[in-house]
Amino acid sequence: MIEILFKKKLNNKVNKKILLLQENSTPNYSELNKIITKEECKALQNNDEIYYQGNHLKILRYKKNATHLDFQDLGGSIVNLTKDIQTASVFAPDKEIANVAFGFELGAYRFDKYKTSKSDKEKTKLKKVYFIGNSNDEQYYEFKILKDAIYMARDLSSEPANVLTPKNFMERIVDLEKLGIHITIIDKKELTSLGFNMLLSVAQGSDNEPYVAIMEWKGNQSQSDYDLALVGKGVCFDSGGISLKDSDGMEEMKRDMSGAGCIVATMKSIALQNINKNIIGAVGLVENMPSGKASKPGDIVKSLSGKTVEIINTDAEGRLVLGDLLWYIQEKYKSKKIIDIATLTGAVFVAFADVYAGVMGNNQNLINKLIKAGVASGEELWQLPLNKKYDKRIDSDIADMRNISSQRGAGAITAACFLQRFIKEKTVWCHIDMAGVDVNKFGSNTCPRGASGFGVSLLNKFIKEYI
Repeated sequence: MIEILFKKKLNNKVNKKILLLQENSTPNYSELNKIITKEECKALQNNDEIYYQGNHLKILRYKKNATHLDFQDLGGSIVNLTKDIQTASVFAPDKEIANVAFGFELGAYRFDKYKTSKSDKEKTKLKKVYFIGNSNDEQYYEFKILKDAIYMARDLSSEPANVLTPKNFMERIVDLEKLGIHITIIDKKELTSLGFNMLLSVAQGSDNEPYVAIMEWKGNQSQSDYDLALVGKGVCFDSGGISLKDSDGMEEMKRDMSGAGCIVATMKSIALQNINKNIIGAVGLVENMPSGKASKPGDIVKSLSGKTVEIINTDAEGRLVLGDLLWYIQEKYKSKKIIDIATLTGAVFVAFADVYAGVMGNNQNLINKLIKAGVASGEELWQLPLNKKYDKRIDSDIADMRNISSQRGAGAITAACFLQRFIKEKTVWCHIDMAGVDVNKFGSNTCPRGASGFGVSLLNKFIKEYI
């Protein structure tokens, strides 16, 4: 664990000093005397990187119009610059020092708990980083909460499926009760009694039993209604069921619970920030496995809403889990504004790769706010259409609907059309399809290769600024 410290002036001996300065500017000692000496400043006049009296000094340049996201990215780039030393100090403009530290911490994330040894490339000697400027732990507090929540989402998505079973995931959610979140767990017996037949149809092929977890945060005790409901898909492993996936890349299907991971981590961050809003989170935790008990193509199930669904493809399972959850959250908790997030379709990855998540819904104002929150958080969304032309493609000849389209194409849209059939007329709703952005396959300054923790920053920004 690397210790992050904020100081107004550097008084400690460090191995490396990193200065963030605007491009084309010259180091000015009156601005930099918090971190370097006059002699060091003079030596930096003609070179952005020097070794001076045993110290390594390096300048990183930012553009004049650099945004907070640019400073986070620069912060993340410092991780690789400091891995071979024990202590480092970083200077940045006062108003951006917290963003630089936040980016550094995001970039320093590692999921290596199962490694018994590490290569030299994987090791880091770094113990402490001093961030120099007019910032302190109190001003960094909300950044730290958000970082911890993103770490949690990444951890959950990185765990192997033999560890993060539906039961294990449920137990981790129960731990959030200590933060003041009221937790309700619905087990298989109660799910059966309530009529969660779509969700149960997904789970019935697995030996690991399903759960639904409800998380309630009452930050505003003066009202009884919920300001927002968050719903997440928690398929802890998705083999495709009887409609079995190709073996190539199937190990990545441990991440098919990333939507639920995002919701759980977001609820944790809401509680730790003591946000003055009433938010409810709901996640469906299942495995989709083939067996003699598994759902078969052609099966018809009666959903919690009473509508019947013909299961054409057992690998279109996430929408079955979400459909029952969406209906339940409206019926039981009278939720009037809902956002669901899920790794729902490969089609959205074909459309956007790992650049955007897709967003669709029945309320343009809500969509616009989510898109703005996405731009501000760096987790961007792109809107796709929903209309009757697409919706009719999921009509069934022998049931109320089928779980995949009768035609090729527009798979992300028709999946959202399926979800919309479980949204009541007066409910404001948006669906985020995060398939593709849930994982960073190549790594970046602020996200090492692996789970991204997508959605936590986006939803935090939306909740704090747009509801």
